[in-house]
Amino acid sequence: AYVSDERGIVLITSVRSWRFMTTAPLAASDLAAIQNSQQFGDALLMPLPITRPQALSPDMSIVHAVTPGGSDAEYLRLSTLIPSTPWRLDYLVPAEAPIAAAAREMRLLALGVLVPLLGLAAYLLWRRQSGQMRIAAEQAARTELERRVVERTEDLSRARDRLQAEISDHRSTEAKLQVVQQDLVQANRLAILGQVAAGVAHEINQPVATIRAYADNARVFLDRKQTSPVEENLGAIAALTERIGTITDELKA
Repeated sequence: AYVSDERGIVLITSVRSWRFMTTAPLAASDLAAIQNSQQFGDALLMPLPITRPQALSPDMSIVHAVTPGGSDAEYLRLSTLIPSTPWRLDYLVPAEAPIAAAAREMRLLALGVLVPLLGLAAYLLWRRQSGQMRIAAEQAARTELERRVVERTEDLSRARDRLQAEISDHRSTEAKLQVVQQDLVQANRLAILGQVAAGVAHEINQPVATIRAYADNARVFLDRKQTSPVEENLGAIAALTERIGTITDELKA
C-alpha cells in the first residue's frame, strides 16, 4: 500500500524503497522545480515499478508490479481518495494465485481498517507539511519586511545627511553675504568720509590761502612802517581763523 500526493509523489508506503517515487513520470520542468526546492532531499523521484494497468472500474485496476527481492507479478490495485486531503491511497492485492473468499474478506477487512489509519497518518502529515509551508512563508514575509525597513532607514539617513549639508551650505552662504554686506557698509562709510574730507579741505584751503595773502601783505606794510593796514589784515586773519574753527567744529559734531 502507498499514499501519494496531488503530484503523484509517494509519501507513505509499506514498501520502504518506494518512498518518494512517483505514480507517473513527472514533467521535466516540474521535476527540476521539486529537486531544486529540496523538499524531498536528494530523492530521484523515479516512477514506481508498476506497469500495464488495466482498469476494471474508476477505483480498481489490474497492474504488474516488481517488489523488492521479487519478480514481475500481477496485482489488483484498489484506489481511494483520503478525506480532507488531496492525497490518494492505493492498495495492491496479489491477483495471480486463486484467493479464497475468506482470504478476500480478510483482506477487504484489513483494507477497511488500514484505509482510515493511513488516511489519518496522511492527514497528519499533510497538516505538518502545510504548517511548515505556512511558517516558511511567514518567515519569508518577516525577512522581506526587515529588508524594506533597513532600506527605508538608509534612505531616510541619506536624506537627513543631504538636508544637513544643504543647511550647512546655506549658513555658509549667509555668513559670506553678511561679510560682503559689512564690507559694502564700510566702503560706503569710507566714501562718505572721503567726500566730507574733500569738502572740508576745500572749505579750509580757501581761508588758508587768504590768510597767507593777508600775512604777506602785513609783512610789506610793516616794512613800510604802515601800521594801520597791518591791523586791518590781522583782523581779517582773525575772522578767517574763526571761520576755520567753525568748520572743524561742525566736522567734530
